[in-house]
This record gives sequence, structure tokens and C-alpha cells, in this order.
Amino acid sequence: MNQNQPPPPIEERFNVPLKVGAVVIGYVLYRILFRDGRGIAGPLFVGGGFVIFAYAMVNRWTTWRRDRSGLLQVGTTILGLGLLGLGALLILTG
Repeated sequence: MNQNQPPPPIEERFNVPLKVGAVVIGYVLYRILFRDGRGIAGPLFVGGGFVIFAYAMVNRWTTWRRDRSGLLQVGTTILGLGLLGLGALLILTG
């Protein structure tokens, strides 16, 4: 492995606060979208998808390249975006 890798764009010490912020924003999104009371699935998918996507981005930006799994990174990103899209579809068609 190449030992001369550049450091992550954001310092590792901000990993946990950024993840907590992602959960808070996901919850706020859920509460805003669930306000009308039409259904729980759409807002839940949007909130959960945002949290999963944000976790993947925080891991990408705060960990060294050698410490993260590329396939897992791609998989969680696709899962988060898929849940966001599915939730938006359910909200718009429901």
C-alpha cells in the first residue's frame, strides 16, 4: 500500500459529531414530512435514507482511504440514495 496517501479532507475528530448531526437532520426531515399524517413509510424512508447516505459521506470524508472498505462505501451510498428516492416517490404518489 502507498504510505504517502493524502489525509482525509475533514479531521477524524469530527467523525462522531458529524454522524450525530446526520441523525438529527434525518429525524427533522422525518418529522417535517410526517406532519400531514398521510403515511409513515415515505417519511421514514426519506429520513432513514438520508442518515445512511450521510453516514457514508462522513466516513468517506473523515477516514483514511486505507481504513475504509470501497465496496461497503459504494453499497451504503447506493442504499441511502435508493431509500431517499423510494421515500420521495411514496410521498409524491401517496
